[in-house]
Amino acid sequence: MHTIQYLLLTAVKHMRGERSLNGAMHLLKGKRSAQTIQDISFFSLNKYAGSLKTTPTTLIEQQKEIVITKEYIRFDQKRASITEAGDAFLSTWKGLPEHYNGFLFEWTNEAQVAWERLSLLMQTISHLQAGEKAFIPVYASFENRLAVKQTLRAYSIDNLQKSLHTFLSERLAQLDESSANLFVARCSGYHMAGKTYRQLGDDPVAKSLQFQAVIHYLLSNSIPSDLSFIKESKAVFNQTTQTARESAVLFRQGHSFEDVCRIRNLKASTVEDHVVELITYDKTFPYNHYISEEKVSYIHQIIKTISSTRLRLIKDASENVTYFEIRLAVAILNR
Repeated sequence: MHTIQYLLLTAVKHMRGERSLNGAMHLLKGKRSAQTIQDISFFSLNKYAGSLKTTPTTLIEQQKEIVITKEYIRFDQKRASITEAGDAFLSTWKGLPEHYNGFLFEWTNEAQVAWERLSLLMQTISHLQAGEKAFIPVYASFENRLAVKQTLRAYSIDNLQKSLHTFLSERLAQLDESSANLFVARCSGYHMAGKTYRQLGDDPVAKSLQFQAVIHYLLSNSIPSDLSFIKESKAVFNQTTQTARESAVLFRQGHSFEDVCRIRNLKASTVEDHVVELITYDKTFPYNHYISEEKVSYIHQIIKTISSTRLRLIKDASENVTYFEIRLAVAILNR
């Protein structure tokens, strides 16, 4: 289970002693809050976001206790930072698999949607071509089962099979043999059950990341029109929280900050969270309504001088700026 330890230490190292260990865990688990969404960008942890989304919390907690016991992490009050021993241990890790991008495909749920649709389609075609209409399907949500049914009605089985074979053969041939074989081992078909991560290795989390990297790679490439449905889903989460998007609608309708607070009956601090979140991930969202270019440049110079994005340190080193303005400037710097 070293992979969990590696991921925890990586997140802590990126956070530079400015967040708690639980904050690192929330980011890796894909907890959707204004804080974690901002931290992904602030600390350049896009690739790692949501990487432990499907890992049981109890297992992560066990590994957290191990890195604490081995003194890989030190604490300043609740803030965590990596020790020399932790850094030495982390240096033995090869890193995330090539093509893996948690924020693009795990945080948004796109990889899960794609795999459910793709695996069910492959299994269904395999059974139908063998003349077997009755079988126990692999797991897929109702929406994803419906998407597969609609595709099977729209195209012939033979054409889908040919398109699927060509697409996967060409893409898997461009990957290393281990990753290609792992993908095949996970697939179910006629008289063939896909293997679990535990059946495939001693470190199921490492196998999971390797497999998800294959899915990420497939989604990063062009997909034939008859298979394009694997990327489509109304269930896919956006990068921002739902509540921030609701505020964004009002802002785009021309409502002021105060209007949004009143209309949505929210505290000013909550709407401030929404503005920071929107500025972080939407480059078209106008920030000059909330902070001047002069103040942005001023705060960025302070960050450069003190080599930290900790709000309190920036506030202590600056004059006539609010915490809200500091958060905005940091968001602008990192987007």
